[in-house]
Amino acid sequence: MKVKHLLVALIVPLACACSNDSLDEVADQSNKPQVVSRSEENMLSFDSEASFQQAVGLLSDMDENEQKSWISSHLGTITSLKDVYDEAMEDAADLDESREAYLAYKDKYENTLYFSSYKDDCGAYLPVSNQTVAMMINTDGNIKIGNEVRNLKDISNYTQLQEAGVAMYDAEKDRNYVESRAVVEHPIIAVQKVGEPIGNNDEYEFDSGWRHENKRKIRLKCGRQVGSIDKNKRVITPRLHIEVSFRKKTWLGWSNYSSKTTTTGKFTGGYVGTINFHKSANSSHDWYQGFNGTFVENIGSKNEKIHYCSYPIVADLSVEFRGMGTVQKYNFTLKEVHYAGA
Repeated sequence: MKVKHLLVALIVPLACACSNDSLDEVADQSNKPQVVSRSEENMLSFDSEASFQQAVGLLSDMDENEQKSWISSHLGTITSLKDVYDEAMEDAADLDESREAYLAYKDKYENTLYFSSYKDDCGAYLPVSNQTVAMMINTDGNIKIGNEVRNLKDISNYTQLQEAGVAMYDAEKDRNYVESRAVVEHPIIAVQKVGEPIGNNDEYEFDSGWRHENKRKIRLKCGRQVGSIDKNKRVITPRLHIEVSFRKKTWLGWSNYSSKTTTTGKFTGGYVGTINFHKSANSSHDWYQGFNGTFVENIGSKNEKIHYCSYPIVADLSVEFRGMGTVQKYNFTLKEVHYAGA
């Protein structure tokens, strides 16, 4: 990983954090890294859209600790919007059910984060759908690209929060398109990008629903996603995704916060393996595991696509959640699914 980071440092233009000493932009006529101006507004600055997107793409392949280390080493140190959100989740862990506590909490963060008022979801959320981007923008949501200061906040209502996949209540509509082809009993799911669910959430995913105990509630969801897909949308590698979500009771309803979960268990059938996943962070703990689908046939007018199958996956899982006194058990089967590039 260190070698990879050093190589990237030679090709990604540097972005720097705020400083009282401003650096002039230096035109780079060689293979050396290009230095761009430092901002005085606690803001990272990139020389171009291409260099910004290159950094986002690189960071997207890292876990959160690696992301923080890389940003600090290669881009600079700022107080990011993600930093404020993490602080808010820690504060929410100490919230009681009093009106005064909740209003003080909301007053502290409402100018920075998005507060839900949908039904009894009263949690604070990141107002940006891409958490990698949230680690690069300042507390106002701003970043400088070229000579332009851009605000990258893109969540200002609950529908957008649902589309980002982090709301307590899911959107009612299916999340991806199902295309029926030759195999009538097993429609082929058309997919086209990494992270896209393979199959709609009603039929091909497991959702435990919310379980309540000790003024806390927890939910486990499991399904398949696109782990990788080539530019021709032919070769696809799937991955399992488990999301453990939790909330706590506060004055107006349920709020997200920071806590600990440990998920263990095994899978058999279309994927054989185990899970031993521990995380201490905000109210959505995500686990991913790549696996291989089964080749069925070449399809398309020129056989340009591959029809894959993922056979039923049987799961036997347990979740220990610090907010509850009992271990939560989950036993389910993900049904067989067929898929191909869109």
